[in-house]
Amino acid sequence: MVIANPLQVKAIAPAHGQTDKVDAGTLANLYAAGYLPEIWTPDAATERLRRLVARRYQIVRIERGSGTRCMRSWRRPS
Repeated sequence: MVIANPLQVKAIAPAHGQTDKVDAGTLANLYAAGYLPEIWTPDAATERLRRLVARRYQIVRIERGSGTRCMRSWRRPS
């Protein structure tokens, strides 16, 4: 499976008729000729690192929020 960059595809082959059949034919022709601009897709290791970083970010936000709530409850009423 190939994921094409839509902006580059539009620059290479501007669409004259906006139908799925015409678009599919254009993409097939570009792919067959080797001109289909693909986007970068991360490998499995990069995806795993992204998920880990996102999860760490969530945990840090939760921890900071609980610390703030805890400190608010310890304050004396004014």
